[in-house]
Amino acid sequence: MNKILIAAGAMLLFAGWLALSPTDATPVAPPVVIDEAFALGRYALIVYEADDKAAYPASQSLILDSAEFKQYLNTTATDGWRMLDKNASTEFMPAVFQKWLERPRDSLPWLMVSNGTAGTEGELPLTIADAKKVIGELLQ
Repeated sequence: MNKILIAAGAMLLFAGWLALSPTDATPVAPPVVIDEAFALGRYALIVYEADDKAAYPASQSLILDSAEFKQYLNTTATDGWRMLDKNASTEFMPAVFQKWLERPRDSLPWLMVSNGTAGTEGELPLTIADAKKVIGELLQ
């Protein structure tokens, strides 16, 4: 009987520790609906500062450089996607990128995504998996 009580107590302590211990998962901010004028199709834009790229966390720099992530964008942002320096010329780009690049941002790098009826914008997540999660919520 004592062994059962001790085992049950140990399991309760372990369960409590699991519930209260921090996770390794990076929190993903909830999507913010963007102005309907920008919901023009299945688009994605990442805005960054090329001169500051070396100072970005390595995992964010990987998002900007990853061929696998760019392939993911090819299959989800089917109307188009770009990764642009904040000072890039958009003269010959689709209007959505011209308008989005003009929008105010709280920080860089910045992610904008639209599915044609709704969209989101916010800080670029820290990992490819988290960026895919934000994009996938709208485009998959």
